[in-house]
Amino acid sequence: MYNETLDRVEHQRNSTQYRSIASITKLFTAVTILRSGIDLDEKVKITGRSSGRFPRGMMATRMDLMKAMLISSDNLAAETLANTYPGGFDVYLEDANRWITGWGLINTRV
Repeated sequence: MYNETLDRVEHQRNSTQYRSIASITKLFTAVTILRSGIDLDEKVKITGRSSGRFPRGMMATRMDLMKAMLISSDNLAAETLANTYPGGFDVYLEDANRWITGWGLINTRV
């Protein structure tokens, strides 16, 4: 807890523990998808374990998934975009983390 009067932190909990910020991760995912140059009109199969508004197995365009991910914070849309990235999920992680590190965010990972 921050005391504005004394201009100091008086209580903190797990302040050194790393945590992912979902919305930031989704923004990094969007940038990685856009930077790849893949066809946003291509339909891909919804895959993943996360919850979301799309039924698993359904086909949707990457653009629809991007909109759901960014506007509705849809986790399944984000997971599907990563899973259907050219080269697969591991290549998505490599590309996203390379871009993030290139921006000087050395302690940030997707």
